[in-house]
Amino acid sequence: MLAVLALAGCTAPAEEEAATPTATATSTPASTPTPGPIGPLDLPEGQAAAVTWTDQIGAPEPQTVRLVGEPLSIRLAVACDTADAEVTVEIEGLMTSGSKCLYNEGITRGDPNEGNGASMQISVDQDARIVVTTVPADARWSGTVSTGPRTVPAPG
Repeated sequence: MLAVLALAGCTAPAEEEAATPTATATSTPASTPTPGPIGPLDLPEGQAAAVTWTDQIGAPEPQTVRLVGEPLSIRLAVACDTADAEVTVEIEGLMTSGSKCLYNEGITRGDPNEGNGASMQISVDQDARIVVTTVPADARWSGTVSTGPRTVPAPG
């Protein structure tokens, strides 16, 4: 509706001006707000973050973190505001999870704090190397690697 009102004020050029190239009215992304950053993700209930990335552009350097607890979870939110994007988080030797977003100008970003993820019902107590890859290299995303509380089996 706003675009229609803005175009109603335009007039056609006079015939002598018609040979001169002029800017034409087209729909622009100005009608949709520029997407803001992707906020921190909500953790699965009862879990604590081992590592968190918030509004990251591209892949960080691989890092080693201490993972203790169960289950082991990866949660990701990927923005595809201008192009397809994919982010993969690998916890070497344990699990890999990824999230892919397909660009469509007719679809706007949903709740940026939800994301999607994967969990493994395993108990961990180890150092683990985490490697993140992004396609394209400047993909925008947020993510977490988290674990639940460590449970100790009852004496049997």
